[in-house]
Amino acid sequence: MINLGSSDGLAVKAPRRLIICPTNDDSATVNKIAISSLVSGELPIAVLQTLYDTWQHADTNNKMMATPQLSEFTFTDADPVKSTSEWYERVMQDPTRDVGFIFNDITPRILKQFAALATDGVSKSFFIITSDEKLIGKFDGAYLVPLQMQDNSLFVGNKKLSSWTEHAKDMITFRLNEARSLDDMFAIPISGGYVTSDDDHWSMDDATCVVSSVTANGATFTVTKTARNPATGANDPVTGILYTEIAANDQEGADDEAPAASENWTEVSDGVYEWDETAVFTGDLVYDVEFSHSKIDVAATTLTFAS
Repeated sequence: MINLGSSDGLAVKAPRRLIICPTNDDSATVNKIAISSLVSGELPIAVLQTLYDTWQHADTNNKMMATPQLSEFTFTDADPVKSTSEWYERVMQDPTRDVGFIFNDITPRILKQFAALATDGVSKSFFIITSDEKLIGKFDGAYLVPLQMQDNSLFVGNKKLSSWTEHAKDMITFRLNEARSLDDMFAIPISGGYVTSDDDHWSMDDATCVVSSVTANGATFTVTKTARNPATGANDPVTGILYTEIAANDQEGADDEAPAASENWTEVSDGVYEWDETAVFTGDLVYDVEFSHSKIDVAATTLTFAS
C-alpha cells in the first residue's frame, strides 16, 4: 500500500480563460511550457504573449491562443461503469469527465471560429487561467503540459441573443481525453499581466494583404482584417505596422528584402502602406510577403516583380 502523504493544498480561484493549442507541434512533440521559463517561481506574461503571436509564416503548430473571458466553468463526471453480481461489484471503467463554460454576450464571429476548431481535424489541448492569475496544466518533470481534449468532442452551441431580462449565454462543451488528467494538476502564478485584460491575453485576428503598384523601388500594401466588424459591416484596416514588421523573401532564396529604415515605410492612410526604397526589387522574382505585427495574422501574400 502506498502512502498518501500530507495535503499541500492547491488554492486557486475560478477559471477565467483557456489557452488552446494543438496537442503536438510539427515534430510530433507535445506542446508545453518549460518550467525553466519561470522567474522567481512565476511565469512572465511575455512568455505566453510570444506564443500567442505565432504567425502563419513562422508556424510550426506550436501556436497558443487565449479565449475571451468565460464564466460558469464546470467539470461534470458521469457515473463509472460497474458490473455487479449479487454481493460482488467491480468498477469496469472510470467515469468520463466533461468540461463546459459560457461566453457572455460574445460576438458571433468567436462562436463561428470555435465551430471551425471543432471540425479542423487537429488534436487540441488547453491550459486554464484562473481569476487569481494562475496557469493550470499537468506537471511533467521540467514542463507544464496542457490537458488534452478528446478528439471530435468539442461542441459549440448556436448563437443566442439577449432577451429583455437575460443576457446572451453561449455554451461550449468538450470531453477530457483522460478523465484523471487533473490528478497531476499544477498551478503556476503568472506575473506582469491581468487575466481580465484583452491587451494581455489574446487570439490573433486574421487579415489579408493586397499588393499593388509594384516597381523596382517598392510597392503599396493594403492590409485589412478578414472578418467584418459586426457593428459596421466593414473590414477594419490594420493600422500601426512598423517597418521592422514586414519582409519580402524571394521564393528562390536569392534576394530577401526588408525596409532599410522607417522613412522607407509609410502608412499613407489607415491600413495602406507604401514601401519606397531605391532599387529594392531586382530581376524577375516572386517574393513571399511576411508580416510580424502583434495580434494580427496576415494570410500568405506574394509580390511579383518583373524587370
